[in-house]
Amino acid sequence: MSDADYRGGIYDGAYQGAPGAFSEDASRILLGSAATLLPCNSLEDVFRAVADGRASCGVVPISNSIAGAVPDVDALLQRHAVTIRDEISVRISQALVGLGGAQVSDIRRVFSHPVALAQCRRFFRSHPGMTPRPAFDTAGAVAELVLRGCGSDAAIASVRAAEHWGAIVLCEGVQDRADNFTRFVRIERVPA
Repeated sequence: MSDADYRGGIYDGAYQGAPGAFSEDASRILLGSAATLLPCNSLEDVFRAVADGRASCGVVPISNSIAGAVPDVDALLQRHAVTIRDEISVRISQALVGLGGAQVSDIRRVFSHPVALAQCRRFFRSHPGMTPRPAFDTAGAVAELVLRGCGSDAAIASVRAAEHWGAIVLCEGVQDRADNFTRFVRIERVPA
């Protein structure tokens, strides 16, 4: 859903990524399954949506148990007049997602958010023919994969993102550790 699709007023929450992103999952946990959500292209866009009142709050990742701190979040927290209201840890299970008919041996380029790629270093070491490529989001990488239609490309994302965008799961659990968690916070605008 985008601004053009939602005519009911202020969104309940904003998150970074495309539908099917882990940030959307965290938003649904924190705000409820009926919440109207605004997917944003960047973390900066989430903070702006909260600051300018398009969204009542934002849900942003701040750290991952494998990859560490999410870049830029601390700076964004300091730059914008927002406060942290809630926090949740979400288990992250990454999958290698491809197009119908693709095999793991076919894959040459793998797109995903840089933090997700960092969570899968062992997978890439064991598949040296695959080159990781950064994308704006895990679920967004799946959407772009489907749009490109290249059978030698894949994405690292959730099983739900694969289902949402009509792709297939080639391999599940490709993250370095099974105890992979991302910490998300709910941010709200500081009253003027």
